[in-house]
Amino acid sequence: ALETLTQVFGRSILDVPLKPVLHFVLTEVLTFFYFFQLFSCIVWYNNYYEIYATVIIVMSVLSAASTTYITRKAIVKLRRAVLFECEVEVKRGGKIETIKSGDLVPGDIVRVPFAETKVSYDGVLLCGSVVVDEAMLTGESVPTLKNPLPFEWKKEKSTDCDSALIPLL
Repeated sequence: ALETLTQVFGRSILDVPLKPVLHFVLTEVLTFFYFFQLFSCIVWYNNYYEIYATVIIVMSVLSAASTTYITRKAIVKLRRAVLFECEVEVKRGGKIETIKSGDLVPGDIVRVPFAETKVSYDGVLLCGSVVVDEAMLTGESVPTLKNPLPFEWKKEKSTDCDSALIPLL
């Protein structure tokens, strides 16, 4: 069953492709705005407004360069954040194992210890509460408190709510 889940869903890792800088430059400059700027500069040069046209070209190049730099930097930062893997305790088939977070599959119940400060997987909180920083996902700057689902699920001796339990979806 585990092999089937791994084949169907793959590893629990998000791979953000890192495109070449040329891709970002072309994506930025091949827009209507830059075509308009280019056309305007051609008209201004023909009407002997060389200084104004040159200033507009310089400003456009600086703007495209800074936007390209900021976009690439953000994608590199996102890529580093999503490639993070950590050791997790997971309950599979009644046994508790320690595995890498990238090897989680739907149906796993994960124990999040109190000391853990960073985890890199998604799931539903069954027990306990956690503070989540969703800045990379939603842009929300304030961490939010997450509470468990409002339903009773099977209570077991190994589930004493000393930590958050998350079944991976």
